[in-house]
Amino acid sequence: MNQMAIKQWKMGMLLMLAISLLYSCGGGGEGSSAPSAASLGKGLYFTGIGKIMKVGLNGGTAIINYPPGPMGIAVDSTYVYWFSKCDGASCSTTGTINKVSINGGPETTLVSGIAYHAFSRFHLAVDDTSIYYIEDPGGGGKGTIKKVGKSGGPITTLASGLPSPVSLTIDTLSVYWSDRTGKVGKADKNGGGVTILNSTGAPAGIAVDNTSVYWTDNAGGGLGAVKKVGINGGTVTTLASGLNTPEPIALDDTSVYWVENGINKVDKNGGNVTILAPNQINAGGVTVDDTNVYWFNTCDRPFSTDSDVTTVNKVGRNGGTMINIASALPCINQMANQVQ
Repeated sequence: MNQMAIKQWKMGMLLMLAISLLYSCGGGGEGSSAPSAASLGKGLYFTGIGKIMKVGLNGGTAIINYPPGPMGIAVDSTYVYWFSKCDGASCSTTGTINKVSINGGPETTLVSGIAYHAFSRFHLAVDDTSIYYIEDPGGGGKGTIKKVGKSGGPITTLASGLPSPVSLTIDTLSVYWSDRTGKVGKADKNGGGVTILNSTGAPAGIAVDNTSVYWTDNAGGGLGAVKKVGINGGTVTTLASGLNTPEPIALDDTSVYWVENGINKVDKNGGNVTILAPNQINAGGVTVDDTNVYWFNTCDRPFSTDSDVTTVNKVGRNGGTMINIASALPCINQMANQVQ
């Protein structure tokens, strides 16, 4: 190798080292003046293209991690948990569940080798001890609901033989899910038999309170609805009808919120639908706290480019002026349904 070639090689190595150091220190083009996650106070957590992000409830954005292929996300008071579509060098058929401190730092892989297919859904839920997740390799009737400890360890299958699970949620004792064959199901967190609570329609987003399970039915063609049933089964009640494709859903003490062309609300016992924020293009995700409803408007699906066009917004639970709290974000995949 001649002297000029050696010099070029050294310059290339130095450039690669500089880029590596930039990303390991949380850089990567986000700007050295970006706020830290801790400085934002309480916030919302998102997976985007190659990023785990936090947006403060009153504005400000921090990048917590730069994982490959992040999708489903959940958060507690200490960690952010997410599903990654990449498992080592492979980003096509198996993925991982990972965690990182809510203030950033090194990530930990808790589960690897999780099978998925092109139409799999990636939803997580967490309680004090465990992470609950969907594994769906495709092929019909092969979906499972599983749990693993928050520090990793043995994996427990809570329900199996499920046809394409769509979403899941938990309460103190049970895990609940929806699937693409019209079912809303339930299983004990410690394992046991499966109880089917609903067998019709096209259940999508799902949520639970102390007495009932709520879901959006995105049957389309004006047949969509918001429904509920008791946590131990019984008569299914329609709370809102005449919808098309509602999906994300959230609850507070008195109302149900969902996304369909805007942010909508109905009493848990049914009644008139209130549109809190109309004409929300590509709206996704919804969560609530004591004061506001939060959601994001992202880029056109599927997420194929890192276009900085996503916004995060809020409006009062009883309506009022919509407030934009973050903009020019990369495409968002999912939002955690907890505010931390």
